[in-house]
Amino acid sequence: MATQIEVDEAKGRLDELLARAKAGEEIVLAEQGKPVVKLTSAADVGATDLDAEAAARGYGMYKGKIWMSDDFNAPLPEDELREWEK
Repeated sequence: MATQIEVDEAKGRLDELLARAKAGEEIVLAEQGKPVVKLTSAADVGATDLDAEAAARGYGMYKGKIWMSDDFNAPLPEDELREWEK
């Protein structure tokens, strides 16, 4: 069974809660009594599960394929700005 703790209370006890989760306890953080986050040991997930999830989501699939100009966020010229504002 999980231990439920309010987020406000957990803020000052994070080190303790992390240690408890690492030791195998399931900690549920709640806001106004409603569960919002569950802390569990990453050992429960396993590195291969994390790698599979990353692969399924495509993390890194565009690495080295995307280029962005150094001035991508430079102000627009006045004439182009006027066009956008119409």
